[in-house]
Amino acid sequence: MVLEPSLPASWSRIPIDWIKVVIPLHQLKAVNPSASRVNPSEKYIQVISADNHEFWYMGFLNYEGAVECLQNLFEASRLQSE
Repeated sequence: MVLEPSLPASWSRIPIDWIKVVIPLHQLKAVNPSASRVNPSEKYIQVISADNHEFWYMGFLNYEGAVECLQNLFEASRLQSE
């Protein structure tokens, strides 16, 4: 799985170092949708790897579709490993 994070336009003045995170499907531990308590329109996806590293992604063009896709991939990889 390859995910590249994106940021809201309001963060354009903040210097950002971009990284690419590659997590093999069999190394996924959890995929959790989340939203900001202060601003519920800010939605995130938390991905946790088998070694308990957390990755937070935001700025999706289609948040619901991204959540569904990632959760389906996660479930499919779990079923294959059983």
